[in-house]
Amino acid sequence: MDPYIKLMVDYSPALAAGVVGTVFVVVTLLKLLGFSGIGDKSQLVDSGKMTVVATGIETVKNQVTELEKRLSAVNEIEKRLGIVELDLKNRPTKEDHHRLELSFTRLEGEVKSALMTIQASAAAISRIEDFMYAAAARKGQGGQT
Repeated sequence: MDPYIKLMVDYSPALAAGVVGTVFVVVTLLKLLGFSGIGDKSQLVDSGKMTVVATGIETVKNQVTELEKRLSAVNEIEKRLGIVELDLKNRPTKEDHHRLELSFTRLEGEVKSALMTIQASAAAISRIEDFMYAAAARKGQGGQT
């Protein structure tokens, strides 16, 4: 067996006892001097300061809750604003309105022209009908055309 391993096996209980004893002495000294956290914790932090800290924590929680509500409201406003922006983006511009106005003017002219053609056709049809009624009336009276 390796001599170092033999030393560790032989002296490990004594070494462990020494470490435990040293830790015990250090903790006891710290406790006597008031630095140890073992035992009475009231010496570490004053209860008045703990109350102030607890009140501060509660205040921060309330402020976080209020900020979350405001953030939710801001998110809702952003969503609505996005819808309005999209609507405005898709609305016709001045140029679009002008083109529509010109198209309506042209359409109005074309409708007037078509109306005049229809009126002329109606007058021609009326004359043809009158001629045919007259011819039929003459034929009915025994005359020939």
